[in-house]
Amino acid sequence: MTPSNDHSTLPSRTLAKLAALAVVALAATSLAACGSSGDDSATTTNRQAAKTPAGAPTCYPDCSNQNLQGETLSGDLQGINLTGADLNGANLSQAILGAEDTWNDPPTFNGASMGGADLRNANLSGSKLMGVGLGNANARKANFDGADLRGASLANANLSFATFSGANLGSANLNGANVSGADLSTARTDKFTVCPDGSKGNASC
Repeated sequence: MTPSNDHSTLPSRTLAKLAALAVVALAATSLAACGSSGDDSATTTNRQAAKTPAGAPTCYPDCSNQNLQGETLSGDLQGINLTGADLNGANLSQAILGAEDTWNDPPTFNGASMGGADLRNANLSGSKLMGVGLGNANARKANFDGADLRGASLANANLSFATFSGANLGSANLNGANVSGADLSTARTDKFTVCPDGSKGNASC
């Protein structure tokens, strides 16, 4: 009779053990999944942070229509979207902008400090740059076509091979600027414009 009793209890014990093992396995799987998800999230965050250059605004890379008045932007900002952005009075003296910066609605830089900035090949066509400080900036091959540069200071800037088709240089100061190969033929000047050679009051520079 004893073997009969063993046979009757063995299946239930086995099932209980299997059920317990299944619960443990399920819990371990859930913990692993949670850990993996957290790691992936942290990795994504770290990758995003690594792609954001030091000195970039918090809205980087899409700062379209943002109010960045008076802010300091520095570092390599090539590729940033500044469509319609307001950078009046901003400090970009240590910033780098490039040819890939093409904006449907040009940003406003009125009164901004851009002296010493790296603007080689930058596309600033149509931008509002009234009273901007561009002294000693490297704007070789930059595109200023149609830009409003009234009252801007470009003294001693590297403007070699830059284009200014239709740009407004009224009252702008270009004294000492390197304009070798630059096209200023259709830029608008007035009697207060200081040309690269220091002369002023000319119809053109």
